[in-house]
Amino acid sequence: MKRFIAGVLTGLILATSVSAFAAESRQTIDAVFDRVRLVVNGVPSDAQTLLCNGSTYLQLRPAAAALGANLAWDAATNTATLTTGTLVAAVDNPNPAKNQSVNLLVSGAGYGGKTYTAQVFYKTTSTSYTGVVGQPCAIKVSSATPDWRVQVVVTLDSGEQTVTSFTPKQ
Repeated sequence: MKRFIAGVLTGLILATSVSAFAAESRQTIDAVFDRVRLVVNGVPSDAQTLLCNGSTYLQLRPAAAALGANLAWDAATNTATLTTGTLVAAVDNPNPAKNQSVNLLVSGAGYGGKTYTAQVFYKTTSTSYTGVVGQPCAIKVSSATPDWRVQVVVTLDSGEQTVTSFTPKQ
């Protein structure tokens, strides 16, 4: 009988301590959907909003459309890229190791799907790559380029250009 009572008491103590611990770790938030309206340059947007603890959150795609920007999603890196109407070029790794590839990312609202030529200059040589705006273009970093600045000149078929650069490491 004593063992039974000791077992019941031990069970009650464990049960109340676990529930007390769980109660301490709970958090509540105040959230209201569509409480805030988004207006860009005087034009209302249909972007849904969430007002949560004093901060406003909104959907990126309709907000980007309201801003006249492009939104690209890279599922491999879980990266959302928002770009305005300016043609932009960048690499995903500004300091790659020799014999490693980098992705050239060319973007800009209104340029999606257009083809370009990327002229990659390093030391006294150059290499050409062809790509499509909005899609990554792999550039191979030569073993002869460590610590030399690599310049990439992107030219659209229309003649518009943008430039980016990076420095490979040893």
